[in-house]
Amino acid sequence: MEVHYFIVVLTISLTCKALAQTTEDPLQSCYKPYSCLNCTAARICRPNPNGDGTFIDYKDFNCTGSTPFCNEDTGTCSAKATSDECEVASAALGEHVCMKDGVFPHPTLCKRYFRCKNLTSISFNCSRSYDDYDAIKGECTYSATCTLVSCSGYNGYKRVYRMNNRNTQFFAYCVDGVAAVMDKCDGKYALNETTQVCEPVCSYPGLIEDISDCRRYYQCDPTSSPDVFERTSHICPQGFGFSQKNYQCVTLDKIPSCRQTFVATHIKNHDV
Repeated sequence: MEVHYFIVVLTISLTCKALAQTTEDPLQSCYKPYSCLNCTAARICRPNPNGDGTFIDYKDFNCTGSTPFCNEDTGTCSAKATSDECEVASAALGEHVCMKDGVFPHPTLCKRYFRCKNLTSISFNCSRSYDDYDAIKGECTYSATCTLVSCSGYNGYKRVYRMNNRNTQFFAYCVDGVAAVMDKCDGKYALNETTQVCEPVCSYPGLIEDISDCRRYYQCDPTSSPDVFERTSHICPQGFGFSQKNYQCVTLDKIPSCRQTFVATHIKNHDV
């Protein structure tokens, strides 16, 4: 009986020791040959000569230049942060006013962009010297041709942000010749600078949701002019709503948010 008890205790002891080695904080101790000391520093850890399977810190060094972050998976320097914590740690917090959550281009600097999360902005720079931020692709790339928003001479006016000589869904609100905020049209809409409102854009044949009424949609048809499409408005049958995901009218039970809106509107109109 005593022998069996000893074996159980020994097994538990070894198991706990193994768990302790594998659950150590990777940013606090050596636990594999190549790892990260912190978000911007890598390190090399050599095996412990005593053969117990642990590692000893051998060399720590900072990640710099075009690869400023340490990749915890590989233990090497990388151009991109591999965690939200490291990304936020390297960023400027609260530099921009957020009108909604999402990722936005900087209005006057091609290499900069910012992310809004919980309506708080976090600013970033493209790490490679030859990259600019591509607002259409949502990433830093060497092929991006940045066209900055020009607010000079504009006050209380919205200006479209252009990328690679194309209009995007992003726009700046200009105040006293300066971009006060960056914003983005919802859905497949873009700013019409003439009307100063976001409108559905027909850039190819197909259907586009009407973001003001979930039961309605727009149909885009080709015309005799290249890249010019005719836009017509339609409404789904009674009890149906338009699904942008399926590109067709579906029953309201498949679009809970639309069903709730429809019921609330119907009750309000009935009361009136």
